[in-house]
Amino acid sequence: MARKYAPQILMLALRSCRHHMHFSPALNKPHPNEIGADNPLDSDHYERSDAVILGVKLSTSSSTLSVSKPDPHFHLVLTVSFLHSPRPNSSFTISTGRSVLDPDFDTRGAFRLVCEADEKQSLRLSPETEPHYAYQPTENRDLKTIEWLKFITIPASGTVQIELPLPLERILRANDDVKREDMKPGTKYRVWMKQALLHFPYSYWGNLGGDLKDKKLSDRMSPETGKLSEAEEDECKALERKGWVFDQGRVQALGNVGRHGPEFVLEE
Repeated sequence: MARKYAPQILMLALRSCRHHMHFSPALNKPHPNEIGADNPLDSDHYERSDAVILGVKLSTSSSTLSVSKPDPHFHLVLTVSFLHSPRPNSSFTISTGRSVLDPDFDTRGAFRLVCEADEKQSLRLSPETEPHYAYQPTENRDLKTIEWLKFITIPASGTVQIELPLPLERILRANDDVKREDMKPGTKYRVWMKQALLHFPYSYWGNLGGDLKDKKLSDRMSPETGKLSEAEEDECKALERKGWVFDQGRVQALGNVGRHGPEFVLEE
């Protein structure tokens, strides 16, 4: 059964033992997965991976959107599931802030609406300029206390479903040069999801409401990665005794990005 997270619930905020920095991926150049002939979700390469690999399937709540009587509840649906896990019986927790799973997706350029019949009719869903965020140090902080990280848990057996509201008013608000009368019935749009924002920088084994409930989430790399010195491993053990858990750091995500996204049609 899919677990659903409404946008307001996603505000629940929550790496493994070496400090490691996360750099913002290049956001402007199309990724090969976005324009390639094959849907990345159809890949089977992950079967030989020792990393956690998540599938993020994008769909829409309806295949049509009325212009004259628009559905105020029209939304994008993102279904997150395991494609591969080295621990198939374990839940997995990831940060979703500033990713395609972020309810504030319209500030980050995660999606756009592409009209393949007439590129001039394509629509933005976010500002043309990339937002700048104030630096927030994570060292020695429980990441649960950093609100924008917005953690969710994917249960060991099952999926997580996230709904992102996309009413017509929101589309028009992002395109101030487009009026409702410019939206012509019969126009087909593809929801183009950006590969670069299938990016979840912090991840932990466990469930937010269960074994992680009383733990502190560290930005340090887990000793299990085998990349630590003996002294660093000793430090991690001391922190574990104080209730810290570490970022397992090996998560990849595949999705029906770019040209593989869902379509919907405008109707009267």
